[in-house]
Amino acid sequence: MKTLYKALVFFIGLTMLFTGCKPEELVFEHEKPQFDTKGNAILLEVIVPAGTSAKDQIYIVGEFNGMDTLLYENPDFILTKAENNDAKFGIYLYPEDFVAGKSLADGFLFVSKQFGIESPAVAHTIENAQLGERYTISVTRWGGAAVTPAIEHDGYVMYIDNQTGWDELAVYAWGDAEIFGGWPGAPVTGIEVIDGITYRYVDFGQSNEGLSVSLIFNNNGAGTQLNDYAFVVNRNVYLRVTPDGVEEIAEPGDESFPDVEHDGDVVYLIDAAEWGTMALYMWGDVNDLNGGWPGMTPTGQFDFGGYKWYYFDLGAANAGKEEHLIANNNGGGTQIDDIAVYQLTTDSVLFFIVNADRTVTQAFSPDGVLEALAGGPVEVDPAEIDIFLLDSAQALITDVDTTYTLAVYAWGSSEIFGAWPGMQVSEMEDVDVLGLGLKHYHIDCKTGDSYNLIFNNSGNGRQLPDYAVSATEPKQAYYIKVTDDGVVPLQVQPLAPRR
Repeated sequence: MKTLYKALVFFIGLTMLFTGCKPEELVFEHEKPQFDTKGNAILLEVIVPAGTSAKDQIYIVGEFNGMDTLLYENPDFILTKAENNDAKFGIYLYPEDFVAGKSLADGFLFVSKQFGIESPAVAHTIENAQLGERYTISVTRWGGAAVTPAIEHDGYVMYIDNQTGWDELAVYAWGDAEIFGGWPGAPVTGIEVIDGITYRYVDFGQSNEGLSVSLIFNNNGAGTQLNDYAFVVNRNVYLRVTPDGVEEIAEPGDESFPDVEHDGDVVYLIDAAEWGTMALYMWGDVNDLNGGWPGMTPTGQFDFGGYKWYYFDLGAANAGKEEHLIANNNGGGTQIDDIAVYQLTTDSVLFFIVNADRTVTQAFSPDGVLEALAGGPVEVDPAEIDIFLLDSAQALITDVDTTYTLAVYAWGSSEIFGAWPGMQVSEMEDVDVLGLGLKHYHIDCKTGDSYNLIFNNSGNGRQLPDYAVSATEPKQAYYIKVTDDGVVPLQVQPLAPRR
């Protein structure tokens, strides 16, 4: 009996050992919390299917945020991958971002930009989700493609990168018409994702095409507004709106120069002086043309190549007038020192760089502007023949004089330098080309014009043989040297003309 008793005691003790000590429950790594909770937010930690890329963009959609599985890209509702766990993503949800009257109890889904909607697409729900709490959700697998549908717009569209931080954004337009209604205008509530960037938008309306308006962005009539922004409804426009103002930005993925239809001649002023604002005053045949001092405000503005560009449509009705152009900081006390004189035509485009020393530099294309701003050579006007002249002739010296004044006469399409003996070379602009000390002159002409140049000693009895130049396509710059044997071309190309 003693042996049986000892065995029974041992068996009971062994049973108590196994039944009295429970093993710890296994917790897999992806099930462990990965994000800290926040007292003012609801935290969702989402376990994603195996194979989900750490670089994938995953969004939450539902009635609570007004997004769906077709229109799902919104930076406010994109999940963040856990720092130390590729299987878990998280997102903080703030009730102030919810659609009024909606909550997580109304159902929500997750969308992978790479793999599509979660599958099965059965909405998750959280009843009475609490601030400061963490909720863990599992996505079984990704399913079909989720595509953002094309949005039909009414006329041209204003896309807005809203950086104001205001609770609400509205835009009022006045001028030719109050196209968004009376003050404070139309709330900017449309959302469109373009190349991964989320914009707010408002349609101008096809019936308003061509109208000139001033746009006033405001916090939906709650007491804050920005200065007027002038705009002609002739294109889609992308704007960045901040508490300090409005600026035009390039269309996503488009780094080309904006293609804008203009009214008559257009003057581009590039703000290399960083004035921050610009106006253009004109006087000449008509004083105060397009407005008294400080002149007209920009027709539009935008950023391109790292600089602020303002443009001014001078008006086709002003063709034929000769005007002085004075760029200034919109009456703030600073203006350019030199005055550009210009004969208005109907379709010319002028580029002036406003420099910090209050001078201006002219260029003849957007690329030419950027090259000049980068310290490169100023390009040649492609609308003219350009003569770059080095004078080293001795043959024109008279027998009685050891010096002479070189002149150039042109005949052909016209006597463009006047009657014989023509224009004195001293009237040409000095140009530094490879240290050669050239003189430079634009011949104003049209395609097909041809001239014969006769260099002479200002009509005092000596001249060189004719030298032919012509305005062909593409336009040509002539680099020439006046020698004892006549005119010979120079082999230099630092100022080759551009189109």
